Amino acid sequence: KNNPLPAMPNLFRNSLRWQVIAIALLPLLLMLAALLWQAHDMQSRQQNDEQQRLQHSARQVHDALYNLQAQAVQASRLLAGSEEVIEAFVDKDNDLLFRWGSRLIESGLAGEVHFIDLHKTVLARGHEEFAFNDQLTAASPLYQAIESTGQSGLMFIDGKPRMIASLPVERYGSQ
Repeated sequence: KNNPLPAMPNLFRNSLRWQVIAIALLPLLLMLAALLWQAHDMQSRQQNDEQQRLQHSARQVHDALYNLQAQAVQASRLLAGSEEVIEAFVDKDNDLLFRWGSRLIESGLAGEVHFIDLHKTVLARGHEEFAFNDQLTAASPLYQAIESTGQSGLMFIDGKPRMIASLPVERYGSQ
């Protein structure tokens, strides 16, 4: 009767069955805890891997857009710096401008080329030989592009994203 342990029901104290169950459950509980920890760790690694893939893809898209923009600016500079193009602008020679634009398109440097004068009249289009001498409206994205000298970037034209670059064709340092 001088027992230092608190009184426990006989059911737990001396039952071999409960001791076997406790010994059998302990490894199962430890295994379950280890599996849960592994599942959480695997999920965290998958999330990190997915985030790294997304960052890599975003970098690739950014680089591709940057290269497209640089290519559009290069094509614009090529045209704006050509004496032949400058003379064709002065003479409003849509045939020569069309040939320059179509060569640029064939080279892969551009998808479309528009030659537009200061009065917003389309002198020529490198992608449409007989589409010229029409006025741009103020709502036209091309109108907006040529309003700000030297603009380049991504614009939506006819509902499609397009990389554009606009440079003035200058004769003797003036437009």
